[in-house]
Amino acid sequence: MFTRLFFLLALVSSTSGAAGSSILSLISTIQPKTYLNAPVPLPLKPDRVEISDVSFSADGLRLPVTRFYVICQDEFCGLYNAAGQAIIPWQKIYIENYDSETDLFYVSTSFTGNHTGLYSARQQQFIYPPVYSSIELAESSAIVFLWTYQNSAQLSGLGDAYGNVIIAPQFSSIQMINQRPDAFVAGKRMNDKILYGLFDFSGNIIIPFRYDTVSNTDYRYNINFIAVAKNGRWGVIDKTGNLVRPLRYSRDDTEKWLTQRGARPRFGD
Repeated sequence: MFTRLFFLLALVSSTSGAAGSSILSLISTIQPKTYLNAPVPLPLKPDRVEISDVSFSADGLRLPVTRFYVICQDEFCGLYNAAGQAIIPWQKIYIENYDSETDLFYVSTSFTGNHTGLYSARQQQFIYPPVYSSIELAESSAIVFLWTYQNSAQLSGLGDAYGNVIIAPQFSSIQMINQRPDAFVAGKRMNDKILYGLFDFSGNIIIPFRYDTVSNTDYRYNINFIAVAKNGRWGVIDKTGNLVRPLRYSRDDTEKWLTQRGARPRFGD
């Protein structure tokens, strides 16, 4: 049974001799190359190499043909397929696998500024170019959160898994509602104050940016109701943005309901 490992090659001495020999043989075939005008690195030092997303068996190194893996050393990395062929040649770059079950990799040409992209090893191209400060895929892999630095402020945007930017980075924050991909809470700086609203995956604004808080978890009574607050008073809106309970309630975070003089609001009123 294969075991996925992420380790320093110095630890290979504790494995079988066949496995260690296979790894050293693999590393010896890697030739220093350039990519994106990166400098040529120093020769590899086998005792200081990191290998990620590699499978091992008792008789040595095995890599499923559909898999890809990353080798890094001294701030240099390369991306390779199961045959040892370079997908992204060895260079001064940071590469991290998003998920062992996908062919998607985060690629950063620098740890500062807007230099991170999302790369598909199978397609051998960037889905999102390295012009973002950070990229994050939602658990479904269908939604991509994008961040960029603009005038020293980090702004958030939204895209899909195919490289289409739905909302260009412009918000101070973006969150999914209850991990559902159909509605997103966003904060936007307006007149030196951050106000919150709601938009859908197509970028259509459902709730204008007028509230101090739009809860991304409070579907207390029905999945179509959302708790909002302004000037310290809470109310409830539906997913079309209509106010169905007025902004006159206080909030009890322990009991998890909105209250007016200690009574629970009744949504049938």
